[in-house]
This record gives sequence, structure tokens and C-alpha cells, in this order.
Amino acid sequence: MDEGTRATFDLSSWHLGWFAIVNASPNAKVRNPFPVATDLIKPGVVDLKPLLTRVVGLDAYPVFTKQSIAGGGLYVKGVIKLNG
Repeated sequence: MDEGTRATFDLSSWHLGWFAIVNASPNAKVRNPFPVATDLIKPGVVDLKPLLTRVVGLDAYPVFTKQSIAGGGLYVKGVIKLNG
């Protein structure tokens, strides 16, 4: 996106879907949470396996997103694989 470009999204989906927006760009003015997180993940202090409940391909993204927002299951975190 160019500087000054605006994006819009449905606030109900964001709120009810528990989405988090993290600015991970090098120019982020807020602290960078990723080094702290990876330092806990690498030695196994935080085990991510129980959190990963869905893995889908990019072709399944639209359905996956709707199901995630709708809730009702044991969905915690998902991964969209970009290749295969």
C-alpha cells in the first residue's frame, strides 16, 4: 500500500472473530513483540502445537475464514499454506 492508503473491514467480524492486528513492519512505532515470542517458543517454554487446530491451503481460505468467524467449534489458531 502507498502511504496514506486506507483499508476498511467489518468491525463485527474483527471483534467477534478475535482477530489481532500487529504492525510487524520495520517502521512500527510500537515495540516489536516477535523476538520475545520466538525466544519463548524456541526452547519449548511455549508449546504452539495445542493452539494450531486447522491447516488449510490457500484455495480453502474463503471458507476457512467464514467458518473461523462463525465459531462454534474448537478452533483456536489456523494456518493458511501458500503452497500446496
